Amino acid sequence: MSTRGTKKKRPQRPKKLRTLSQINKGAKRKGASGERAAAFELQPIWPDAKRGIGQMRSANEVPDVDGTPIWWEVKNTKAAYNIYNARKQAEAASDGRRPTMVLARKTGEPWMVCMTITQFRAIMLLLEQSTLDRDKELLDALQKSSK
Repeated sequence: MSTRGTKKKRPQRPKKLRTLSQINKGAKRKGASGERAAAFELQPIWPDAKRGIGQMRSANEVPDVDGTPIWWEVKNTKAAYNIYNARKQAEAASDGRRPTMVLARKTGEPWMVCMTITQFRAIMLLLEQSTLDRDKELLDALQKSSK
């Protein structure tokens, strides 16, 4: 029996367990990356949108995305996130001068905006009062954006 040409399998090293601080660093990096991506998505509407610089915040300082009239809470997760918890987090952190909204995305999925029905109605009323032919142009824009 020839052993020529066969490779010996190396014993596998046991996986090194990550420390809590290493896990937290990874989560913070992912959060920061999501916040930058969210800001980029908002820049066509608000060119000054950028990741909030006070992300080492201890309390109510800045939203996850700053440079807009809205207090944004950003969630960028692998699994579905409880949107109500995100909304409560945004309201608790908010400065109280801006409306709060959640911008969330599950890995590999498009960004979603969560707002109250009252906020949605206010936006729709503003659109209705504008010079747009609301139904046709709004439906066309929504149709194009969902492709």
